[in-house]
Amino acid sequence: MLSEDDQQHYSELFAPYLKGHAGQYVYRLKKEDLPLHLRRLGEDMRRLLKELEARYSNEPVYHVLARVFAEHFRLEEETLRVKEGSELSASSLQSPDDLEATYRKKGGQGQRGYAINVSESCERQNPLQLITQVHVASNNTDDSTLLAQVLAELKARTGVETLLTDGGYGSAQNDQLLAEHQVTLIQTAIRGRPQDAERLHLEDFQVQMNASHEPEQLTCPKVKTGQVQASSSGEGWIAVFGEGCATCEVQHRCPVAKKKRLGTRALRFKREDLQRAERRRRLRQHQEEGRNLRAAVESTIRSIKHGFAGGKAPVGVCFVLPVWWWGRRR
Repeated sequence: MLSEDDQQHYSELFAPYLKGHAGQYVYRLKKEDLPLHLRRLGEDMRRLLKELEARYSNEPVYHVLARVFAEHFRLEEETLRVKEGSELSASSLQSPDDLEATYRKKGGQGQRGYAINVSESCERQNPLQLITQVHVASNNTDDSTLLAQVLAELKARTGVETLLTDGGYGSAQNDQLLAEHQVTLIQTAIRGRPQDAERLHLEDFQVQMNASHEPEQLTCPKVKTGQVQASSSGEGWIAVFGEGCATCEVQHRCPVAKKKRLGTRALRFKREDLQRAERRRRLRQHQEEGRNLRAAVESTIRSIKHGFAGGKAPVGVCFVLPVWWWGRRR
């Protein structure tokens, strides 16, 4: 970026950094000297940003320098401080050659680059399956966000009715979006802590909805019915059960509990709880049917990357490959 005159002017400043490539520069450093060198880098960046602003502020390279300085250093009462690793954002610059690559940890290992989501048909009666979409995003993008970004277009183009995904794609926001586009989501896992298999949960109850698609009755596995009413906060509902629950043989593992204020046994829940319970029901049914249609997409992912060294696409970044695909029922 610099003119020849400015290169000459800053030759002494740049000299230590131009003796070999960056790896050689770092190799020569001693561990105990790293804090000193980091502060020196910060001061050099700070000086350049101030002195070059008038002539180069419109240059993209100048903005890259400003970004790196802001991401790794902090000014506290004019004193420069190097940020700790825990203060660095996953969206901080990973390479000056790729301004959009990001950082994430997956399986305990740090990865830089992008996420690729592949959609693939999974109709058993099809003589072959087709890749229907490849979607790329920064690798710190949540899986549920990836689904939200492309669901409308995928529905319009393919008429998809059923999606089979891993556990990362479900969310309260996506439940609403999926309902709007009339797409059923079946996950092979659900986010959150594993449930206690010995206890009953909301998905074990049958929910009867009214004409407004609001819950009006809950029926437990022992066929005891609770009438549903809106909670006082207006943020959810309360299913009020009769005193018959007191003699039920499974009351010790049931979420219906005695509520002092109501003077009876009841179960509180919100819309997100209902939506999560419905996703768990679909997962349970899928498992009971012994279907594992999503598994085939793993070979598609392998086919995309196995031909490259280290299983990485040769574009200067590491691709993280979560799975996303769809199956249309006919």
